[in-house]
Amino acid sequence: MKVVRRELMFRTRSRFDDLDITDHVRKEIEGTIKEGVLFVVSKHTTCTVVINEAEEGLMKDYIEWAKKLVPPRGPLPPQRDR
Repeated sequence: MKVVRRELMFRTRSRFDDLDITDHVRKEIEGTIKEGVLFVVSKHTTCTVVINEAEEGLMKDYIEWAKKLVPPRGPLPPQRDR
């Protein structure tokens, strides 16, 4: 089994942002991998990888949802015991 590893880095424009990395990932594997499994992972604790259609309205909804979940300023909501 062949394993290929690539590391990509991206900068966001603001605290809450969305990036479509599809073309970047495609460029990295083009010509090297014909079939197999692709894992896209974020090593950053406050980043989320979402696989979905990059429809503008949906992406705005994600940003608004994130802002409600983690307020841009002020203390974080209290953690609940699980």
